[in-house]
Amino acid sequence: MKPRRFILPKLKIAVRIYLFVLGLALALLLTAGLAWLDAGQQAITQFQNEIEDGLQVFNSDFNRAMLDLSSLGNWLTAQTNLVDLIQSRNGVALARYLAPWTEVNIADTILVTDKSGALLAQVGVGASMPQGASLLNLPGVSDALAGKKSSGLAPDPSNRLQGRIVLPVYTAENPSPIGVIVLGFYVDGSFLKYQSRRPDQEIALIYGDQMSIITLTDAEGKPWAHAGIPSQILKSPGDFQTMDTDIGKYLFKFKSFDVSSGASTGMYGVGVALGAIDNERWNLFRTFGLGILVVAIGGSIVGFFFARALTSPIHVLDAAAQKMAQGDLSHPIALRREDEFGDLARQMESMRQQLLRALESANLEKSRYAAVIRDMGVAAVVTDQNLNVVAVNPVAEALLQQTQADLQGRPWRSLFVDGNENKASSPIWVLGVSSDGGSEPNLTARARLALRDRPQVTLEVIATIVEQEGKPAGYVHILRDATADEQLVRSQDEFIMNAAHELRGPLASLRASIELLVEDFAVMPKTEMAVMLRTLQRSVVKFQGLVENIIDVGNIQAGRFRVRPLPTRLDHLIADALSQVGPLLTGRAQQAQVRLDCPTPCMVMADRPRIVQVLINLVTNASKYGPEGERIDLHVFAKDAFTVVEVTDRGPGIAPEEQTHIFRRFYRGRRAEEEGIGIGLGFALAREIITAHGGQIDVSSQIGAGTTFWFSLPRVDST
Repeated sequence: MKPRRFILPKLKIAVRIYLFVLGLALALLLTAGLAWLDAGQQAITQFQNEIEDGLQVFNSDFNRAMLDLSSLGNWLTAQTNLVDLIQSRNGVALARYLAPWTEVNIADTILVTDKSGALLAQVGVGASMPQGASLLNLPGVSDALAGKKSSGLAPDPSNRLQGRIVLPVYTAENPSPIGVIVLGFYVDGSFLKYQSRRPDQEIALIYGDQMSIITLTDAEGKPWAHAGIPSQILKSPGDFQTMDTDIGKYLFKFKSFDVSSGASTGMYGVGVALGAIDNERWNLFRTFGLGILVVAIGGSIVGFFFARALTSPIHVLDAAAQKMAQGDLSHPIALRREDEFGDLARQMESMRQQLLRALESANLEKSRYAAVIRDMGVAAVVTDQNLNVVAVNPVAEALLQQTQADLQGRPWRSLFVDGNENKASSPIWVLGVSSDGGSEPNLTARARLALRDRPQVTLEVIATIVEQEGKPAGYVHILRDATADEQLVRSQDEFIMNAAHELRGPLASLRASIELLVEDFAVMPKTEMAVMLRTLQRSVVKFQGLVENIIDVGNIQAGRFRVRPLPTRLDHLIADALSQVGPLLTGRAQQAQVRLDCPTPCMVMADRPRIVQVLINLVTNASKYGPEGERIDLHVFAKDAFTVVEVTDRGPGIAPEEQTHIFRRFYRGRRAEEEGIGIGLGFALAREIITAHGGQIDVSSQIGAGTTFWFSLPRVDST
């Protein structure tokens, strides 16, 4: 066995190293002197680079805010609801429709004018202008009425500076604008402070020939009361300028705003305090001075004992340590020595092998987890402990309509509309874990959130903490499209209100008619009594139909809805239905004309009360929307193994976009919404009844040419 060698440098080698260290100390001293002379210029260069970075960041953030504003404006001008409200000049409804869009942290104010430039609606911060006020003097409005879009930096009517988008609004039929929509966000002190990425940087904004906004404060922390703008800034905005303030000198540089319209509407600048140069020089002195002292004393002592003996093995171990730090564990540490360096090399080699095995095991486990998340049948998003997106499975990519490459690294909350961006904590953003060791941590949170890119889509999110050694290591978020649920809840709420409204009318009519009969039936002429009874009959028919529809909806939802088809004469069913809606037709001076083009006796498989209910719904609808005094046609004919019934009115027709939803439960057309009639159940029940019979039901209509509802029933051949 070889004897163990220890590192004891010889005196000759130590003296040689000592002289080397002294020479190094002198070289460092000379370097420190030169660095002291150049420290000021280096600090200024560093500050200039920081200012350039700050200008680039601010410009990027401002343009992103303008892009978000433009996207919102383009989306709103494409909405038929906005066009309809402008055409109807309904300022109150228009303001109610636009109000939610000032709460998504994109637009602070939204103004809408008609084609004359008169204000129709104004929502958001500072909405104080009267309706009808002319906005033709507002920059961009006249151009928008001529069909030109514009964007830029401009004051609002209260002279507050805004980033603004001005867009014309068109209808599908008219090539000329019917109005203008103006969207803006305030570029004020709060906006500048929010955009600042560094606390030692100040941001200033110049509009026109005066300083508009600046984040700089005085010695008492109050906004700096500047005396004016140095003339050289206006003459040479692209140069670095020195500004004197009551708390010292600042180095600033300004650039012109370059917005989407290409117009230069102002200047923005970033600055830093020049007083930091002295601090930089002092830090440089301390660094070099202490460094020289440590090198001179410590280097002499350590170099005397260990310099030559340490040089070679240290290089080997340093290179190995750097590779391990960079994640390269594939190279063995080849240092064969029988001394302390040899022991250290063997320990590092053992550690390298352990780390390599642990890394391989972790990669295998990571691959397993990734495969599980990827193959899940639900949408899943994985974030790290800082709530930045790490992985997205294919189902989530399809739901979010973005790829993993687009989402990876993004903050989780940036995917959603958050009504309060300054919220310190929220269950879905930062999951609270109890610090009390004796209680269970809150491991999950649930919320419903709207997507930022598609606010009309609502997702239900269940977030779960992934813990490692008792600490949060990340989060798994399970997503589900809850848009239909939200729409169903809204539809059900509307149904309750509409049902109450619809029931109140027949009940009030019944009560009034019955009270008149109770008081005057003994002296009432027969003609008046006949009119009163027909009114009662119409109210009872309408009331009965509403109640039966509500009961049927309950049976459908409970799974108790059934039909019992039997061979039945269709002409008898039509006669029965017309007899029940006769008072309604008489009240509107309408007649129902029936044409039978089917083999007599026209037998079908039908549940008599249910098919009569369908016929009553269709004829009642035709009477309601058809003109008074016009005819309603019922046409019956055979087609293949079915008998088809068509009910045709001569009303205004149904828009194509409404026809696709008309058989949906709780759906009401635009006219029904405006007039406040109906509860949206008649056609949905008719579809359930006809489908249960094995038939079909549909509608065909053209605007201005009337509407035809038809349904088919299985035909019974007569023998």
